[in-house]
Order: sequence, then C-alpha cells, then structure tokens
Amino acid sequence: TPLEVLTTLIPTWDKKPWQQGGITEVGQLYEGGKLRPFPDIQREYNLSSRLIFPYLQIKSCLSQNKPNANNANAREQLSEFELLCTHRKPLKKLISINYSLLLQKADTTKDTHIQSWHSELGRSITKDKWDKAYTSHRGITSCATHLELQRKLLYRWYLVPARIHHMWPQSTDKCWRCGHQRGTMTHVWWTCENIKPFWHEVQNVISNIVRTQVTLTLELCILFIPPDGTAKATWTAMYHVLISAATLIARFWKQVAIPTRGLLIQQVTLNWVYETAFANQFGTKKHLKQAHVMWTDFLSNHTTQTVPKECLPTSTQTDTP
Repeated sequence: TPLEVLTTLIPTWDKKPWQQGGITEVGQLYEGGKLRPFPDIQREYNLSSRLIFPYLQIKSCLSQNKPNANNANAREQLSEFELLCTHRKPLKKLISINYSLLLQKADTTKDTHIQSWHSELGRSITKDKWDKAYTSHRGITSCATHLELQRKLLYRWYLVPARIHHMWPQSTDKCWRCGHQRGTMTHVWWTCENIKPFWHEVQNVISNIVRTQVTLTLELCILFIPPDGTAKATWTAMYHVLISAATLIARFWKQVAIPTRGLLIQQVTLNWVYETAFANQFGTKKHLKQAHVMWTDFLSNHTTQTVPKECLPTSTQTDTP
C-alpha cells in the first residue's frame, strides 16, 4: 500500500519526512504482521526523533484501519535485491546479494512459455532438453538474426491467430493456411497439413546432407533441440537448414503459399555466404568447416544450382581453439 494512503486517513499528517528517509509503502512500517517500534524504524531509515508524534498518529490510525496482511508482510515478500532497489536497508551488502543471485537455482516451473509448449504438445520436455534449446546455437552461427528468430520461437513471441483471438475476440482463431483448424503456435509452425509438404522437403535435404534418414520432430525443428549423440559438425549442418526453414516460414507469414525447396536451398546458401565471410575475417572452428563442406557436397551432388564462389571453402580460413 502506498504511503500516500495515510494522508487520506490523517489529514494533518506530512509524508515528506518519511519519504526522504526511504519509506514509500505502509508495509515498510510492519514486520511479522505487527507495527514496528519507532526506534527500529528511526534507526533503519535515519529519521528525526521529532517524528515520534506522527508515528503515534499512524499507530492510532492503523489500529482502527488494519492493513491487509499481504501489505503488512510486504517487507518479508521482497528479495534482498528488491529491498536495495526500493531504497530500503537490505541485510546483505551488494556484492553478496549479486553472488547469491548468481548461485540461485533457476525455477523453471514459472516459465510460462515452457508451460504453454507442454500444454500444446500434451507432454513434458525434460529440463536437460530445455537447456539444450537455450544453448544449441553456440558455436554454430555468428548471425544475430538467427539467434533472434530462435528466441522468438522458443518464447512463443509470434502472434498466431489463437493468440490474437485471445486478445481480440472479434478476430478469427483459425489458421490462415488451412482455414479450419485453430491457429496455435504448434499448428501454424508444425502440424498444419498445408505446411507439411515443406517440412518433407526439409527432411529430404537434411537426410541427404548427413547421408542418413533423419526423423523430424517439433523439438528438433522449432525448438532446435539436437538429437542425443549428434556430432557437432552434423548438428551445425542441420541447424543451418532448420533455421533457414524457420526464416522462410516467417517470411510467408499470413500467406496461403508455402516456401519451396529451391527457396530453402537458396536461403541456406546465403547463410553460408555470411558464415564464410565472417570466418575469413575472424577465423573458424573445425566443425564449422566440416559442416560447410557437407553443404557444398550436397549442392554438387543433389542440385543443379550454381554455388557462389564466396561460399566455397578457402585456404585462408584458420582453425581457432
């Protein structure tokens, strides 16, 4: 409860001396559900002893207008860092507070995007796999746009029809491709019958690149969770096809048409043009060079497209540790 509430209950009460000391909420005057003694408040917030009379006014007023228990215990509900940010006296110093936060185990049970994915999929994804989803791009791409797209999918930032309908009920919640199924995140990106032919092309391309039949799943294609035991070079080659596929689906947003195999190959090739240019400037790692060779071999053996000169491996690339 804001401290200003007391001015409506006590017309002659002046809030300024209290706010100057850092007291902005009624809950700061309470501890353990009881009004704190004036000496304790005075010592913590460096208040003048002349405020003892206004304190007695507060005590008399609040004895007749008892605050909500949640507000009275507000101090106990705040973390040490929140106490510091609200100009209150924390029990720990700043460095200790920061180290405690760094060592604190993350609570993933409150992550709404994880709960939403589990709800739509009808099953749970293990914490180890979620950890992979957050880190699968590391050492794979130097393009910030790829990371942005991956995060937008992971955190479900895309405004699919079902989400828009939830915010504006007058809009339709049907998928714009098929026109009859509810347009959830899972449906628009994965299960829609009209997008499945494109994912079949993606599967074909990846299987030819890694030279083994690959089964595509939502966890792999949308959340970018690599299969267990996948070699770094193999995952790198797969990642660039998958991120290109996601890029194209986003580019065809709210269109009935779907991307083609030719557009997919073109997009992956452009990705490797960028990665190669970056590698020529800053050096590259062994698994990136291996994945790049896998892609150029695929272009040579399975397509009639011309490989841009700048996309070919060069002798100037160096391995970095």
